[in-house]
Amino acid sequence: MAMAAALRVAAADAVVTFLWVLCVSTLGASTAAVTSYLKLQGVQYALLVTVSLLSVLLFVFNILCDLLGGASFNPTGVAAFYAAGVTSPSLFAVALRFPAQVGLYLNLDSVQFQGFRKISSSEIDAGC
Repeated sequence: MAMAAALRVAAADAVVTFLWVLCVSTLGASTAAVTSYLKLQGVQYALLVTVSLLSVLLFVFNILCDLLGGASFNPTGVAAFYAAGVTSPSLFAVALRFPAQVGLYLNLDSVQFQGFRKISSSEIDAGC
């Protein structure tokens, strides 16, 4: 895999990973919206709606990844398929793709907690 192609796939991985984290983070709110719209009550219906929404997301992202030339939002899949010899990219290409995916997971996941103030364990014990 040429260097330009490896950079293109790594950039596509970063875009798809960003979109995946963005969409999956709204899954809980989407489930609540669908269950309230359909007037469904109960954990089993919420689970059914969540699994259905997740299945639709996976289907759509599978098509999107194919359109982007084999991009992936799952860093473990890239590493596992390379280690098993299923795919044949260079180690350089895998080394470019992995930080593009994992870095977005780590950065986007920490954004939601920036507004919270840090408290000590003594404040927790005191029941503040």
